[in-house]
Amino acid sequence: MPQDSSPSEPSPGDKQVQKRTRILLSCAPCRNSKLKCDRQQPCSQCEKKGRMDQCVYAPRPVKKKPPAKNMTSRLKRLESLVREMMENEGDAKPPGRSSEGSAVPSLQGHVVKGEHGTTYVGATHCMAMLEDYARFWQDSNDVTLHWLAQLFMMLALGIFFNSFAAPHELSADSPVPILDRIKHYRSCAGWALIWGKYTQPTSTTLPAFLLYVESHFMFNRAAQMNCYVLSGVCIRLLLKMGLHRDPSKLANISPYEGEMRRRLWNMAVQIELIVSFHMGLPSMLQGIESDTRAPSNLQDEDFDEDSTSLPPARPATEYTHVTYTINKTKIIRVFGQIANQAHSLSPPEYTDVLRLDAVLQDTWGALPGFMRVRPLDECVGDTPVLLTQRFGLAALYNKCRCVLHRRYLAEPVPDKDHNYSRQQGIDAALSLLQNQYLIWRHSKPGNVLSSTSWFLSSLAVHDYLLAAMIVYLLIKNENYPDGEGFDFDGKKPSKEELKGMLKRSYMIWTEVSDNVAELRKTADALAAMLSKLGDPVDKEVRIPTRGSEYPSSGSVGWSSSAEKSTSTGEPDLLSSIWIEGMKAPAYLPRPGEGHTDGVLTFFDNRSELIFRANIIPHGPANDEC
Repeated sequence: MPQDSSPSEPSPGDKQVQKRTRILLSCAPCRNSKLKCDRQQPCSQCEKKGRMDQCVYAPRPVKKKPPAKNMTSRLKRLESLVREMMENEGDAKPPGRSSEGSAVPSLQGHVVKGEHGTTYVGATHCMAMLEDYARFWQDSNDVTLHWLAQLFMMLALGIFFNSFAAPHELSADSPVPILDRIKHYRSCAGWALIWGKYTQPTSTTLPAFLLYVESHFMFNRAAQMNCYVLSGVCIRLLLKMGLHRDPSKLANISPYEGEMRRRLWNMAVQIELIVSFHMGLPSMLQGIESDTRAPSNLQDEDFDEDSTSLPPARPATEYTHVTYTINKTKIIRVFGQIANQAHSLSPPEYTDVLRLDAVLQDTWGALPGFMRVRPLDECVGDTPVLLTQRFGLAALYNKCRCVLHRRYLAEPVPDKDHNYSRQQGIDAALSLLQNQYLIWRHSKPGNVLSSTSWFLSSLAVHDYLLAAMIVYLLIKNENYPDGEGFDFDGKKPSKEELKGMLKRSYMIWTEVSDNVAELRKTADALAAMLSKLGDPVDKEVRIPTRGSEYPSSGSVGWSSSAEKSTSTGEPDLLSSIWIEGMKAPAYLPRPGEGHTDGVLTFFDNRSELIFRANIIPHGPANDEC
């Protein structure tokens, strides 16, 4: 169990020992006979012995809980809630159908035991994680390291997103800076992946590794080359497990496992394509043939591990937790083809450009209406998450148009046959900059996007800078807006209006960079553009604000490039995983040194014990990590 190390609590000598009431989960006859009870009503033991009427469970103790004051008390509260749900499962009726014939959703899950650990499969995957979490605190000596890595990454991402949604609560939980907590949890996740031998992947390895790679890109803008390398490693791990083939083509893959494999593969493809293009380098997916289709539009409760077949997908017009992923997958596949064309060593044929544009427009046209950006005053009942997803899809679509058509915006002698490309490129760039302004304006405290203000300073930075570069090229073009090559109908703002958009974008990045140091470079790039256009900006000018418009620097999820890790014992990127973080956790000697088991101990960044777990490496002692 974790030791509470919060300095705000009484010293160990002053603390009262709290006795935990033991919860009786077995029925009375099984408890008296010391038999294993499956906690059904009646249980199988009582059914065998014909004593169904005696199969009675002890009532759960009622204990009034004080309000949670810090993170530790919240975790304890979560444990108690999970125990209550586990108890209530024993009273649930077996799954079946009602008298009207309608399907009754199963309330029970079950435990699947395999060679590498135990996994709970329930009606909802959120409940599955809660069950695993409860079992972990009951016995932390028998867990897989890769499951621990997933837990640590969930904690790191939870702190990151809550630093925007509820920064004051996080600050009240612990005096440790938010950024330090994020880096520490990521460091623990990295060590867990290493010592769990991520190169010998299992079903628990892939989700943890995916979260680690994505967080690496979000949290540390100064080490994105590492993320490019890690995303390639992630794809290779997926290839090793055959996730590039659709499960329908493989034997011995259950419907549940197949759908999870589709989700993992498509998520990894999204990350790899976006990261590689961001770095200006080719994707390693080039040349890899895959027939894995997009996930089905299903809620988690629509299927489980016992499903003999997947139910029919819900209509595309019905929103589910995977609707965003499905639609982003469709656009990202087109983006992959566009990026490959952009990295080609020879200029593409214009017919190929128009062919890709037609595929892109068809894909975008098939998008459900509720996933498109609309005026925010018409989105009163929509959640901030849905609004952010709309902006995310729009950013990806407009980025596709910018990359596909931008070469024709800088032709020395404009070709009239390329007018369509110039029109598409201009419209895409203006749409991106307009959406940047909308997100910034509505991310102010108290506005609809205040809890998702991280989106403005995340992966979208590159997209908005791309749009600014295209606008800069337009202003520098002597033929714009009325000269040769621009005689088309559509948006053609004047050069002064375009300069105004660049200035507005510069001011936005200047304000955001006050708390995100890395974005200062983005603001400087805009300032350089404006200076070359003969309109230098005053770097002291700020958009008028009312106090702090963004979370404090402690809420920022990535580190400055000037901030170097002082950890000792961090592994080499080429031999394992590059870990950013504070104090590295204590760890076992490398497997090659002859140690095959031992104790893995995790500390926080004040050298306080988090927990200690017995581990058994998956492979022989001489295996490489």
